Formats: sequence, structure tokens, C-alpha cells
Amino acid sequence: MVARVARCLARGLDGTLGARRRETAPSMNTPGDLRSQLMRSMALSTAIGLDIACVLLTSTFVGWYIDGKLGSGPVGLLLGISFGLAGGGYSAYVLVRRVLH
Repeated sequence: MVARVARCLARGLDGTLGARRRETAPSMNTPGDLRSQLMRSMALSTAIGLDIACVLLTSTFVGWYIDGKLGSGPVGLLLGISFGLAGGGYSAYVLVRRVLH
């Protein structure tokens, strides 16, 4: 009895001896499936691009406005650009993480 159980475990559930079982993935061969996957990818890349652009432009404008009010030269503008790049990168990370999980 024990030997029979050991053989079944070694064989696996699909009957192959020592071979890895293949998971069956849904087929992506139909044109509708490929098109929907392409549209989802395009939507994600558009959302990431717009998100980065909006955060970067807003923070750059705020830095430029602060420079104009305080007369601090390009310091506010450079800080605005830096914060915009960091914020845009973080928001892109959040979007991609949400899609992957």
C-alpha cells in the first residue's frame, strides 16, 4: 500500500513520471482576446504617462510661482521639478503595483 502511494506521488496527478505538470493557461489566440489585452496595456501606459505629466507640471508650476513671489531664483523651480519627478515616479509605481496584484 505504501509503495503504491509513493508511486502515485512520484507520478503526479496527471500520470507523467517525474515530469513537471503543465498548468493550462487560458488561450490568448483569438483576435478579441489579443485586442482586449492590447487595449488594457495601452490604457495602463496612457494612465502612467498622464499621471507623471500632471504631477510634474503641477509641481513645476508651484515651484515657479514660489520663485516669483519670493524672488529666490531657480531654487523653487528646481525643487518643484525634483518633487514632481519623485511624485510622478511614485504614482507610476502605485499604478503598476495595483495592476500586478
